[in-house]
Amino acid sequence: MTRIFRAEQIKEAAQILRKGGTVIFPTETVYGLGARYDDEKALEKIFTAKGRPKDNPLILHIYKMEQLEGLVREIPEGAKILMERFWPGPLTLIFRKRPEISSIISAGLETVAVRMPSDNLAQRFLREVDLPIAAPSANLSGSPSPTSEDHLMDMMGRVDGILLGGDSSIGLESTVVDMTRTPPLLLRPGKVSLEELEEVLGQVDLYQSNKESYASPGLKYRHYAPQTPVVLLQGSDENLIKFINCNQENCVYVVKELVYRACGEKKCHLFYPKEDIDYAAREYFRLLRTLDNQSYDIIYITEIPILGLGRALMDRILRSSGGHTRRLE
Repeated sequence: MTRIFRAEQIKEAAQILRKGGTVIFPTETVYGLGARYDDEKALEKIFTAKGRPKDNPLILHIYKMEQLEGLVREIPEGAKILMERFWPGPLTLIFRKRPEISSIISAGLETVAVRMPSDNLAQRFLREVDLPIAAPSANLSGSPSPTSEDHLMDMMGRVDGILLGGDSSIGLESTVVDMTRTPPLLLRPGKVSLEELEEVLGQVDLYQSNKESYASPGLKYRHYAPQTPVVLLQGSDENLIKFINCNQENCVYVVKELVYRACGEKKCHLFYPKEDIDYAAREYFRLLRTLDNQSYDIIYITEIPILGLGRALMDRILRSSGGHTRRLE
């Protein structure tokens, strides 16, 4: 049976995790499904609850720098600069791991991913547990990440506890940067953008899935996808409007404001109001889950500019679609 906790019951939730149980907890990015990092039986429960492949690494969550020193072999100078600038926050860094870190966490690699969340309730929970917590997103493997309390109902009966904390303030998973390479490699874009990383570090390489394979959280498998097929529409606003007005499929369109005004709310959902990328990112997974329950045959989503947080959002859209695109000429 899954127990539900509110903020005032944080000590009880932490006690479950300390005893080897699994607890879902809020962060500023998405909700995470946590277990203590030093208990392999507890770690196995994460994979069972999610249906997660064993070759998909986990991220360790900490609340103080002293914990990091017990997890990694070394802290490169570039990592120190990034931690000073962006921790606590939505940035995950990959280090060479200490040998005592379980291969279940690292998926057999010699590296480990670590972040320090900024969400107040996440910080309090981590302090109460007083151990690093291994935690992927708290969803069934491959489905959209949970960003609000109602998204966690899929996990009832699969975990020991759920600590409720309202809506995620960012709504997309953390930026992931491999600091074991020179120059560092941006593996997964997030709220901390490529432009911000380059401003601090200089050159940062960008992972390209068509050129290399990489074992990192959120990369190896189809992710963030509803049951309803998702297709990315590419083309001018004029061509998008023409396509939407002429198409007879049982579908729905997720569009920016100009297209929405031209085509109307009966066919479209406004996704990018007044070019507010923070809103679009925060609402993306919620919108996917909502539309997935409305018996459409296809969910069409239009492109947004790949700049700043837009790069991260387009990354999630492409992964949601499994790479399926339709160019309108």
